[in-house]
Amino acid sequence: MDTTAIKRGTIREDGKIFWSYSRGKEYWVTPERFKFNQERNGRWAKENPEKHCENAKRWNRANRDRFNSNNRRYQKNNPHVVKNGQLRIKFGITLDQYNEMLANQCGVCAICKQTCGTGKSLAVDHCHKTKKIRGLLCQYCNTGFGQFKENKENLISAIAYHDKFCC
Repeated sequence: MDTTAIKRGTIREDGKIFWSYSRGKEYWVTPERFKFNQERNGRWAKENPEKHCENAKRWNRANRDRFNSNNRRYQKNNPHVVKNGQLRIKFGITLDQYNEMLANQCGVCAICKQTCGTGKSLAVDHCHKTKKIRGLLCQYCNTGFGQFKENKENLISAIAYHDKFCC
């Protein structure tokens, strides 16, 4: 029997809801029992976070394709939630703070004053030593600034080189 054929929460014509496969058989429950099971499992997960995390990791490894597919679908359906999480984890700011910075820069790069030519959102530029956020840069300026190792002398040398050899 294919245990991935029916998704949990699928409702039958008689109103019963699919819960899981048990010993090779389908296990259908009433809406009340379905809700009870969800609440019970949620409580257990909160009371046993280490075991829950362990079980989730085991399932994720055993079902890698499905896990990746679920992740991609979630990211596609919730881009703002994903972006907010990335900003919070990497830079310690929220999406609202990012949008406020973007509005303060009139939606353009802090260096070249252009929108990002790659179609991506502007990158959060920060000092790698202090972690202080400096502004938002397009992909070209952000990578260019990084190539100069964020070193003022390197940038001054590049300007002098430009002035010496360019028209």
